[in-house]
Amino acid sequence: MPHSGHAANFLDTLGGTPEYDEPLPQSKIVDALISRESKLALGVLFSIMEPSDTLRLFSVKPQGTEPLVAIRGVALFRGEHCITGFVTEWSPNPGYSSDQEVACDESEIAAAFGDEWAAIKSEFPAGAEFVRFSTSPQSWASLCGRAGYAVKVDGEYRWHVITALN
Repeated sequence: MPHSGHAANFLDTLGGTPEYDEPLPQSKIVDALISRESKLALGVLFSIMEPSDTLRLFSVKPQGTEPLVAIRGVALFRGEHCITGFVTEWSPNPGYSSDQEVACDESEIAAAFGDEWAAIKSEFPAGAEFVRFSTSPQSWASLCGRAGYAVKVDGEYRWHVITALN
């Protein structure tokens, strides 16, 4: 049964947005797959294919915060829509173990620091940066994540406030 009939959409499991190659003949797809398991999974796709369906190889650039990302796989297209497929190679997603940092404006950071903001503002030099930060998704999954706001001077956190912990 195609993944479109399942609760979890195949494309939502890939850890990013897939980039598809051009449609390939079945023999080229078979030649591109190395493992026995991949060739067995391909047999499943063959069994549900309709005459006008096409197969395409795909890759996914790491993005988002999923632990793994599909870096290679096979997708079954019916018309212009990917209806199912399988992954032949997974890779750890660097974004899963990377801390996040986003610039913010002074009003947002002032609200986070509350009454202390006036005293802090009087101390920081020109060129200070205001950021919203969060530790990696992996740290949150391990119940040791934190998030908050910071004032950075010369690339270092000079003042910070933690707004969320787990």
